[in-house]
Amino acid sequence: MIKKHNIQTLAEGIVHSYAQIFFSQDKVLGLLLMLCTFLDPVLGVCGLFAVMLANLVATFLGFDKTQIREGIFGFNALLLGMAIGYDYRLTPAFWVVLSFAILLAIIVQAWLTGILSKQGLPVVSLPFILTAYIVTLAIRQTQLLEVVNHNAYLLDNTFFNPFGVLDTLEEGTKSLSFPTMIKGYFLSLGAIFFQAKLATGVLVGIGLLYHSRIAFSLTLLSFCWAWVCIDLAGAEMHWLKYQAGANFIFIAIAVGCFYIVPSLYSYLSVMLLVPLTIMAHLAFFKLFSTWMLPVYTLAFSFITIVFLAMLRARSVHQYLQLIVIQYYSPEKTIYKSLSSASRYKNNLFKHIQLPFWGDWFVSQGHNGKHTHLGDWSKAFDFIILDSELKQYHNGGTEKEDYYCYNKPVIAPADGHVIEVVDYVDDNNVAAMDMQKNWGNSIVIDHGDNLYSQLSHLKKDSLKVQAGSYVKKVMLLHPVVIQVGRPSLTFISNCKIMQRWALKQQTIPYRTTC
Repeated sequence: MIKKHNIQTLAEGIVHSYAQIFFSQDKVLGLLLMLCTFLDPVLGVCGLFAVMLANLVATFLGFDKTQIREGIFGFNALLLGMAIGYDYRLTPAFWVVLSFAILLAIIVQAWLTGILSKQGLPVVSLPFILTAYIVTLAIRQTQLLEVVNHNAYLLDNTFFNPFGVLDTLEEGTKSLSFPTMIKGYFLSLGAIFFQAKLATGVLVGIGLLYHSRIAFSLTLLSFCWAWVCIDLAGAEMHWLKYQAGANFIFIAIAVGCFYIVPSLYSYLSVMLLVPLTIMAHLAFFKLFSTWMLPVYTLAFSFITIVFLAMLRARSVHQYLQLIVIQYYSPEKTIYKSLSSASRYKNNLFKHIQLPFWGDWFVSQGHNGKHTHLGDWSKAFDFIILDSELKQYHNGGTEKEDYYCYNKPVIAPADGHVIEVVDYVDDNNVAAMDMQKNWGNSIVIDHGDNLYSQLSHLKKDSLKVQAGSYVKKVMLLHPVVIQVGRPSLTFISNCKIMQRWALKQQTIPYRTTC
């Protein structure tokens, strides 16, 4: 029996899957977009079936319910369902193929998420595109499905519309006097849902304007700038009125106000990325035309991912601020950003001290040659050396021979202990634990997205528990276990600026958010 909260999760997931097309969680926008898909009943049914099945499968496979509720799995399935429904006639075999295609899309999305999330990057619409390519090429090798229209990326055909609703709306919108460029913008909005019809685009545009004035202005600016760039380049304009134009609508929202805090610099970034997106689209079009495959929004996905990767590789995060907490509203994001900047304008520095007393040496620092790499690149290893620069006496065959053994460990700053590991057996001098390399550890939350981890500690000797609040210089642990290499790691969403000091009691740290 399906529980009530599971039904609510699935229901919200369906609506949010439609809104996620425009990086939103607005239920009104989601319902309006769902209505727009049903202006062509065939596409509407295919899209809704795909969303419902994707959320059910994701729930059954045990994926995070929050992601299901937010429509993370549903929006790629929605696009896939409409794409396949647009190309092939609805038969019993069609629904079987679509069901397996949705399962494949979830597998592809989980795979891509596992790869890109390690770098803090989104998968955007790649699961839909890759799955659509696989399914299309596979179907062409059989006679299982009957093709309706091979040119899915042009989308300028007469839809199956038994109730005449779309025709009525289309005639009404045609009576409105739109400039050619604005008309192309609305046609591209409609083509996102495989309906390159003016009426569909106008309804989608109204929903987008209702959701966010910032997002709407960015999409309109981006599309018009793409129009100008293509005109100046002397390229053909007709393709911009269809699904290719959706690339510039999506990249405007993604870069302009979703993954980056909206600002003048985010608007300028969109303007700079539009010509690159045009180049990428034309290149992909040439490449995939060999197999007669539509490029969909591949250019948007590619440019967005590589641009965000470039931003994350910066050493100084200024001008373009990546969003840490997602509010799914550009206006709310700006408000929270300005409020946070005002609230913490005098709280720019964290005063961090070393987690021990006395004179120690740094044996390996940030971005080390051996172990301080990747997610653990902001780590220090410390040792104690004598006048002969040795770490030990009496030959160094026993733990007790090392100067850093049996030395106290103290808190580097005030904070809450959020994790404690105190069960890893002590290593012998010549032994190495490859499975639990960090040994016993303490993780402390110092606030403002700054955490420290103290590792290589002695088993059953920690004096604090998860949930404890510690003060700077508070004794955490009497001894260090891993001979010659106590370690301190700082993990932060802020930029850490360090000055190196070797034989010095403290190493000054400043964190600038």
